[in-house]
Formats: sequence, C-alpha cells, structure tokens
Amino acid sequence: ILVFHDVTEQYRMRQVLQEKERHLKLHIDQTPLAVIEWDIDFRVTGWNPAAEKLFGYSKEEALGQHYTNLIISSLEPAKIEKNYELLILNQSVVKQIDKSTNRFGEVHDCEWFNTPLIDESSQVIGAASLVDDITLRIQAEEKNREQQLEQRQLLDNLLDAVITVDEDGVVLSYNLPAEKLFG
Repeated sequence: ILVFHDVTEQYRMRQVLQEKERHLKLHIDQTPLAVIEWDIDFRVTGWNPAAEKLFGYSKEEALGQHYTNLIISSLEPAKIEKNYELLILNQSVVKQIDKSTNRFGEVHDCEWFNTPLIDESSQVIGAASLVDDITLRIQAEEKNREQQLEQRQLLDNLLDAVITVDEDGVVLSYNLPAEKLFG
C-alpha cells in the first residue's frame, strides 16, 4: 500500500521562512550599529561584525562571555547591573550614553539602546543591545561649542556694535558693545 501526501505547501512555507531568516541575518550582519544579544545571565549569545569592530573581539571570542569580560564602561558596574536587572524585570527599554573602552584600550562614546527579548509565553529570555559609536558626533559638537564661544568672545571684544538679523528682521545675535549702545 502506497500513501502519498502533498507537501508542496509545507515545502514552500519552509523556503519562505529560510529566506526571511537569511534576510534578517543580512540586516544584522550589515547594520553599522553593534548588535549584541544577551542571555538572562548577561552573557553574549549574539555579536555582529559592527560589535567586532567597535569592541575588538571576534564573534567566537565574545559568544558565551559575560559583559564584564568584554566591555569596560565608564558607568559603575553596579549601575550597569541595575540597568540590566530593570531591563529584564520590568521589560522596559533602557537607553544610556557612556564611554566604553574596547579590547585595545580605545575609548568610544557609545549610545546604547537596550530592550528585553520576550518569547511567545511573555517570558524574558534575554536582552538585545544596539550600540552606536557617537564619538565623532560628540567631538564635532564640542568643536562647534568651542567655535561658538570663540566667535562670541571675538565679537564681544570689538569696539563696534555688531548685530545680525535674518531676512525678516529678526535679531539673531548681538555683541556686548551693541548691548551697551542700545540697552
């Protein structure tokens, strides 16, 4: 006796699922943000190429490691542990900015977006972190502040009153002599 069962639909669904998994893997592997997945004990279960580049550890070296073995943070370890505990217990997103030191002693300003990973039964099974290296942005903002301060000091030390206005006549800035002259 031969019994046949048409599995065409199941085969098609499996192919669709495999294609979605490949697409997700490409997204994680090619994003410029470091993507780190943690288990409930704060050990690495996922580590993308951007995390390798930022923190200096290969995926093989990072997998299974506790965060304290990989990332030196400017935040106190107790604060990091508390944030992770809140993340796991309260199932809330935690955002933080800190200075993180990588394997080679390089310090990076990092913006962390941490979210719990919750399974189908609403149980927290770990967490995911997206980490953006904002070092260049912080440096550019600091340089901009310094340039604005320098410009302000130069204008304030002039003898002449200097006022800048936009095309609608709205005053954008004025220096100290202008303030003294016009009150």
